[in-house]
Amino acid sequence: MNSVAHTIIFDLGKVIVDFDHMVFCRNASLHCDLSPDEIYRKIFHAGLEKRFDSGALTPEAFFNAVCSALSLKIDIGLFACLWSDIFTLTPGIESLINRLKQQYRLLCLSNTNPWHFNWCRQHFKVLEAFDACILSYECHCCKPDFGIYKKALKKTDALPAMCLYIDDIADNVAAARQLNMQGIVFSSVVELEQALLDSGYLQPHTSINQPR
Repeated sequence: MNSVAHTIIFDLGKVIVDFDHMVFCRNASLHCDLSPDEIYRKIFHAGLEKRFDSGALTPEAFFNAVCSALSLKIDIGLFACLWSDIFTLTPGIESLINRLKQQYRLLCLSNTNPWHFNWCRQHFKVLEAFDACILSYECHCCKPDFGIYKKALKKTDALPAMCLYIDDIADNVAAARQLNMQGIVFSSVVELEQALLDSGYLQPHTSINQPR
């Protein structure tokens, strides 16, 4: 690991929050004649979600495309709720982020869409800790495209080597490293904390697991 960074950049999904797309698929199956697995294939395997995350589809266009693909007959308000109510906060992450906030500039870099991000921002106060959020649907490109990382770097006042990127997907971390950023592949809050301790980002007395 290089020297301690000035800015720490977090992925959102599967790091700060967990999610399960099958929750949406099961709920949507109550409003059409398709099984949850069929719904998953028609949205995610067919690339509709990726087009939404990349900003190629507006919320209204995504809604219309999904309803057409599924023969789904619900209004856009209910659809947005079903689409978004799939998230839970990762246990322990908020405490860790709040500790890091005391010492570092924090950014969030996410492949996401407006409905998902707005839902998370409304339901998870921890996102208030971030100085800026770089979102794929606004940037019109998704990780691991270098373009979205470069947009994140423009939000910092530090060289790439002074930025640490944390993501659960190894390819996304590898892309950050190719741009000379530091990187940690996330697997759990406990392991992330230990990596931050080992690399000097946290001191032992700040450990979230320290005995009281």
